[in-house]
Amino acid sequence: MISMWIFRIVCSYTLVMVLDIGVLGVWNGMFVDWYACAAAYLARYLSGRWKKHRMI
Repeated sequence: MISMWIFRIVCSYTLVMVLDIGVLGVWNGMFVDWYACAAAYLARYLSGRWKKHRMI
């Protein structure tokens, strides 16, 4: 959720309001958020921390 606020909302707002890109700026902000989330998930997967948690 923090990632969404940092990347999607702030990036989209900057692209739309400051750079005046319009709807394309919103789409680009979403793509930036998706890439940031994918990078975070990949880093967690490669670290192996997810193996330490047990399923019920």
